[in-house]
Amino acid sequence: MRIAILFFTALLALPTAFARSGGETGNGGDPLMMLFEESRHQAVQRVLNATYCAFPAQIRPPIREWILNNKTELARDIMDSKHVWLAGQQVTCAYTQPRPKADVMLSFQSCRPNVVSVIDAGRTLIHESVHHLGITDEVFPSEVAYAVYVLGTGDGCTVPPAQDPFDPASCLGAAITDKELYDLLPLPHAVERTLGSYKVFMRERVCYRPDRCTKWEIGIPTIEQKMLGNVTEAPNEGLVTAYLRQDRVMIGFKSRDNSYSVLASPKKPAPLFYWNQNGGSATVRLDDYGPRRAINTLGTTALKQVSWLSRQCARIHQADTFNWKDKSGNTVRFEWDIVFLSHFNY
Repeated sequence: MRIAILFFTALLALPTAFARSGGETGNGGDPLMMLFEESRHQAVQRVLNATYCAFPAQIRPPIREWILNNKTELARDIMDSKHVWLAGQQVTCAYTQPRPKADVMLSFQSCRPNVVSVIDAGRTLIHESVHHLGITDEVFPSEVAYAVYVLGTGDGCTVPPAQDPFDPASCLGAAITDKELYDLLPLPHAVERTLGSYKVFMRERVCYRPDRCTKWEIGIPTIEQKMLGNVTEAPNEGLVTAYLRQDRVMIGFKSRDNSYSVLASPKKPAPLFYWNQNGGSATVRLDDYGPRRAINTLGTTALKQVSWLSRQCARIHQADTFNWKDKSGNTVRFEWDIVFLSHFNY
């Protein structure tokens, strides 16, 4: 986008808006003009057809989310913005003003050698309409325009991620491959890359019989660190990092204070290893009552856990139970789920 200040004297020197250099006139029959008009309708349809799972994995999450949140407004702007064709050379094929439905100024001389297909023209119009919706830099609109024209090459998921972290659908996408894991790293320049942030979620309920359980209640998972008899609390959120370790790419959930990590290997299904950076043990304390369950097994205990790792997200789910007797001798079973969840934003 180029914000132009047009002086009155310059306007007097210009030929009419639809005049072209070389004595040709743009009277509506020029193939380039018709190409842009055709692309307008195609671009609108592609934007409106955008769904979460239509995006391929290489599209950055902020681009995908912006399109999904603004697709109706973006499509309307593409359809309603007027195309004004100008003679003379410009730095770019198109430029406009950063306000809704502003005219898109198009140059015959600048567009003709660079726009050779409906896709080229459609991406140009999408780029300018993204500016109309308040985006002033140049990179973001270009990413949006590119993303719209690669819709339909996603990895096969069928619904957006569920809002409930305890729903397996909260992390979608095909399982990441070993090659894709290596591609995450900017080798040889660096052997580590932050993919996004994660949070720990916990819920619990009490059962007297399999069909007599309380409703699930959301608890507050507190990560405890035990070192030489001292107990300190660690954050229940942090960063997810991909890094190369002993010739294997690993995915680590590292607390923000780096006091503990949860490590997923690239095998399918990914086995999980827990450890404390300082050599102590890590436990998750339930909210108000119940036992304390270790999440640091050091290879001694088989946990009931499921993990999923795609190019878009990572999810670790650990489920467990604990039986005890109440004062009347009844068997009571505590059930709880613990989820580590991250949607990547690299």
